[in-house]
Amino acid sequence: MLIPHKYEDISQNILSVGLDILHILERRRNIYNLYKELVRTRDDEYELSLNKFFLTLDFLYAVGIIDLDKESVVRLR
Repeated sequence: MLIPHKYEDISQNILSVGLDILHILERRRNIYNLYKELVRTRDDEYELSLNKFFLTLDFLYAVGIIDLDKESVVRLR
């Protein structure tokens, strides 16, 4: 589910994952290294799935916060 609801762990919501991605994206990173760094820095009891990671990247791209350049992710704001 993309919209938070009361039965979901907030740390698994794309808004929370997106915030964690933005904290990591101080410089250009390739997608693989961004995912590895995100998994390493998050101290969740649930493992972050690739599906959730790509949904979050899609969301951040759709609202104009990141841009995808070949295999790199760039923070715009």
